[in-house]
Amino acid sequence: MFRALATLVLSVCLAVASQAQVIAGPFANPTNNHTYYLIRIANYADYATAAGNLGGYPVVINTLDENQWIYQTVMPHVPAPFDYAYIGYSDPNSTGSYSWVAGVLDTFTHWNLGEPNNSGGTEHYASMRSIDGTWNDIQAPPPDNGNGFAPAIVEVNGTGWPTGYQYGPIASPDSGHLYYITTPATWWNQEHFAQATVSGHVAAINSAAEQNFLVKSLLPLPNLGAALTIGLNATLANPPGYYFWADNETVTYTHWASGEPNHATANEYYGEMYTTGALAGFWNDSTDTVRSAIVEVNRCPADFNKDGALNVQDIFAFLSAWFSGCP
Repeated sequence: MFRALATLVLSVCLAVASQAQVIAGPFANPTNNHTYYLIRIANYADYATAAGNLGGYPVVINTLDENQWIYQTVMPHVPAPFDYAYIGYSDPNSTGSYSWVAGVLDTFTHWNLGEPNNSGGTEHYASMRSIDGTWNDIQAPPPDNGNGFAPAIVEVNGTGWPTGYQYGPIASPDSGHLYYITTPATWWNQEHFAQATVSGHVAAINSAAEQNFLVKSLLPLPNLGAALTIGLNATLANPPGYYFWADNETVTYTHWASGEPNHATANEYYGEMYTTGALAGFWNDSTDTVRSAIVEVNRCPADFNKDGALNVQDIFAFLSAWFSGCP
């Protein structure tokens, strides 16, 4: 039996090495109607394969506007300790002439000053820098030993968005919960919509860690408006300040702005999170205003590696835990 399990583990390991993990996405670009993903890749050959499995290709950046949109929308989800993501532009034959992996002849580039410099004679792959969106040439993935699979960007022609959502799913690495941002609607419509479409709820934020994840992962996204609806709500029968979450969880953590909730106007029975300025991330009580909402979907129990997707990597995570002898 042990030999059979060992064979299964080896098979799973090989399968994992040939697949990529989706970190975040799909993200829909309203300008070109294309969809983008942030993935992890084991090597550069996996980049094209994984992109094809998603129905797309290693990202081709055609314009400065597209580059800026990717920088603002996709790059905030690059996981630490990485500070870059691969793009589909490379010089694999070391000729000094870069080309797009997808085979197109687009000529737009956005190199950082002095790049590409082929430092050490081994840098033949373009990446986007998290700090400013410019490009840098780096080694073949993964160049950072011990940091795991490297991040890369995938582009898909045509959006894969269900009606009613702007962004997501974005998976929390701690809980494995998925988060979406909807298009604007009232609180009750958002809650009913979340239940009907993704079996979720308007988000219940239960810890400082979850709050910080949402602020870091969601608030940098463009076109959110001044605030996002969260799952806090009260009823006319309860006194101001008595809130509960949309999924009926008890409120054990809050992040109210100073002086909130203050029930300043009639019917301020709904929670929102500010998205901009000095109050970004803080909560406020508001009326049932039409705005976008954060929707949360609990992790599936079979999602052992908490990446928000069910795939062969979950089998690997389960078997790794099994052989480690953890309880």
